[in-house]
Amino acid sequence: MENKLSGLPELFDYKQAATALHLSHFTLRRWVCEGRLKHTKLGGRVFFTESQLNELLNRSVKLPAAGI
Repeated sequence: MENKLSGLPELFDYKQAATALHLSHFTLRRWVCEGRLKHTKLGGRVFFTESQLNELLNRSVKLPAAGI
């Protein structure tokens, strides 16, 4: 029998996401409330997909200007 859930993205809770990003879970909670961090709600619980966390990182990383 084929597993139909195999195509779903892995979900991270606040603690797992905070550990992966080297941030406090309080910071993540604040960013969710401020709308700075996209999230997924299931059964009243908040989760993050890898793509949501990567999107945050891509917006946050500032590369130095060329020639400096």
